Amino acid sequence: MKEVVMVEANEHGSLTFSPTRSHARRKPRMMRKRLAFYRQADSSIFLDMDLDRTSNADSTRSSGLHDLVRESGQDVKTSDGDVPGVVQSLSKASEDLYEEVSALPLDQDHQFSYAIVGGFNSNAITVEVGDIDRDQHDLDWIALLTFTGCQITYLRPDKSGYVFALADDDAYVYCDKDPCEECVFKCKNGFVLYLHCAQHGVFSLPLSPRSKNNNRIDRG
Repeated sequence: MKEVVMVEANEHGSLTFSPTRSHARRKPRMMRKRLAFYRQADSSIFLDMDLDRTSNADSTRSSGLHDLVRESGQDVKTSDGDVPGVVQSLSKASEDLYEEVSALPLDQDHQFSYAIVGGFNSNAITVEVGDIDRDQHDLDWIALLTFTGCQITYLRPDKSGYVFALADDDAYVYCDKDPCEECVFKCKNGFVLYLHCAQHGVFSLPLSPRSKNNNRIDRG
């Protein structure tokens, strides 16, 4: 089926394309099927960025971090310094033992939702965590697995809505509907959102249309 391309016109009548707009002619393939997280004895969470080691969604392993270390890696910091309880680079714990953290399906206490918005030119994933009791759950970060890699955003106690802006292959969509209706074309099938709660671990929510796990934002 031929793709229907919709674009906007500027004040001179010329067609305009956003720099982030995808030029992919077909749905891109996922570079990895899941994100792999590990925990140290002090409860620090690490994200394995090695593509080869996470290409198989069914793989499990437990060994020393030394074979995963990237000497050039830097600890994650913000302008205010270190961020406690967030994803850190593997270089920080070169020889320490670690254990793999299994992502859990959403339970009643960790329900969050998403929507695919922006159409062709401003494609993004919006996430809403307002239904989670922040007094009872210390939410550290949300990670998004995409076609080409991943994004991580840190959560603030005074903010419930977040936006993951998408570009290039990650911005691929079949049509320009805003918000996306998540139809049978499954433009974002394979994307996964991960939420870290300091008390209860990592939770995952696949962006899979018409799935019982799909908890999209009600934009009505």
